[in-house]
Amino acid sequence: MNPDYESKRWHVFLLYLAFSTGGFFLNVFANRILPLVSKAAFYWSMAGFVITSITILACAAPDFATGDYVYGDFENLTGWPDGFAWLLGLLQGAFGLAAYDSVCHMIEEIPDAPRQGPLVMVGAVMIGIVTGWIFLSCVLFASGGAKNLLDIINAPMGSLIKVFLIATNNRAGSVCLTIFPLICMTFTTTSLFTASSRMIYAFARDDGLPWSRELSMILLNLHSPVYALCLSWAGVVLFLFPPMSRPNASEMNYSVVAFAILMVLCLGWWIISAHKTFTGPPIESAQLSIQQSSDSPLAEKAPAQVTDLENS
Repeated sequence: MNPDYESKRWHVFLLYLAFSTGGFFLNVFANRILPLVSKAAFYWSMAGFVITSITILACAAPDFATGDYVYGDFENLTGWPDGFAWLLGLLQGAFGLAAYDSVCHMIEEIPDAPRQGPLVMVGAVMIGIVTGWIFLSCVLFASGGAKNLLDIINAPMGSLIKVFLIATNNRAGSVCLTIFPLICMTFTTTSLFTASSRMIYAFARDDGLPWSRELSMILLNLHSPVYALCLSWAGVVLFLFPPMSRPNASEMNYSVVAFAILMVLCLGWWIISAHKTFTGPPIESAQLSIQQSSDSPLAEKAPAQVTDLENS
């Protein structure tokens, strides 16, 4: 909020380390209170959603953006073609619908998982859809419309904080509203460490790498989940593109480098050792049910690893 402050990359890196270290230590030394932390995160997030939405609308009135601008205008300042820029924009919206993923990682620790797991997955997505749409609508209406678009995009303090400042016209109020997403980031970091640690544990328990098993349809002639592979490949390639065309070193999306290093390490470990030891998770034979069809010959082409727990 200080107009004289210039953000440095090492500032961002130190904040990244602070959030990560805090989440790590909370998972290591406060594992027993993680359910309480998750409940606190939910209530804090919902409180922030309600308070922020009401505040920015009340303060911005009556200088709202028009409905045509909020729901019908399309501005492409990325340098990419319109269609490609629209696809890249899907990544931001996906964040609000990804809560079901963490439920999958924590399913073994959920009481009455066969019943509660699906309910939590569906409920999390529905909450994300409703609250995300309402909150984004409030932010766009409070932004003032196209006249403030460039100022919001180029704001050194961040686009969301700039919208808060435009709506409230008060620096102290904008800082107070920013506390809600900042603390949500702390909760998110803790949850990410929790979920990722459970994934690493599960795959290590099965002596393998984090490679997925077959997804849905298996083509009869190729014996491979081609559709799932194509979708995964397209998503990975698309979302690794930089947000601006012709990026320089500071604008480049370096996640592709980290992803490439991870793939090399995983492939190397698979070749060296894991292909000899990985057997997959055990499945109770009484619960194993595989649909056999010409489009999905899983029983013939991809036999599952089965363990009869009753006779073992």
